[in-house]
Amino acid sequence: MITDHRSPTRRGVLAGVLAGAGLAAVAPLVPRDAVAATLPPAMQLPFEVRRGDSPIGSHRLTFTRDGDRTTVEIAIDMEVKFTFVPVYRYVHRNTEVWQGDRLVSLDTRTDDNGDSFTVSARRTAEGIEVEGAEGRVLAPADILPTSYWRGDTINQTRLLDTQRGVIRQVAFSRAGREQVVAAGTMVPAARWRMTGDLTADVWYSDLGQWVKLAFEVRGASIAYTLAPGSAGRDTLARNG
Repeated sequence: MITDHRSPTRRGVLAGVLAGAGLAAVAPLVPRDAVAATLPPAMQLPFEVRRGDSPIGSHRLTFTRDGDRTTVEIAIDMEVKFTFVPVYRYVHRNTEVWQGDRLVSLDTRTDDNGDSFTVSARRTAEGIEVEGAEGRVLAPADILPTSYWRGDTINQTRLLDTQRGVIRQVAFSRAGREQVVAAGTMVPAARWRMTGDLTADVWYSDLGQWVKLAFEVRGASIAYTLAPGSAGRDTLARNG
C-alpha cells in the first residue's frame, strides 16, 4: 500500500503507488479465480524496499487459504535515516479477507511519521462500506484495494486506498516487457504504468504474480524487489 504522492504533507517516502491495466493477449494471465491464481506457492511475498541504493525497510504479505476463503496479512516497515539519524518512519498493517474473488473485509492501521490513520471496510448488500480518514464511503462491490498483489489490478480504473479509505481514480497502460530480478533470479515480467490519482510502475510475471514496484517521491526513487528465496523462478513465470 502507498498513498497519493502528490500530497504536500510528510507522506513523502510512501506517497506514490503501483501500476497496471491491460487486456488478454498482452496482459499477465488473469484467470477466472484471480485470487487463487496469484497466490505464491510459499504463501508469502516478502519485498525488500530501497530508496535509491539504500535499503529502507520491508513490505511482507502472508496468505492463508481455507477453501475459497483467503486471509492476507500485510506488514510494511520503513525508516529513512540521514547521517544515521531517523528522519522518516512508516508502519502499515493491513488484514484483508476474501471470499473467492470478492473482498469481504479490510482493516488497516498506519503510522505515517507520526500521523495515524485507520480504515475499516465491510461488504454489504449495497457494496463495500468504508470508514476512513475522510469519513464514510460506499465503494463498488468489485473494487480492489491498493495492495497490488492481485494480477488483475491492471484491469481496474478505481482502487480503494488502504491508508485513507478513499477511492482513487487510476489508469493502467502497458510499458513493455522486461527481465527483472525477483526472488534472487531473473524473471520475465510485464511492466505496467499506473497514472491518475496514483502513479507508479508495477511488474507482474506471466502468471500474474506481483514481482516488482517502483515510484518516485520528491525526487527520490523507491523500488520494491521480491526477496531472494521467496519463490523459485518456475513459480513466477510460464516461460524461461
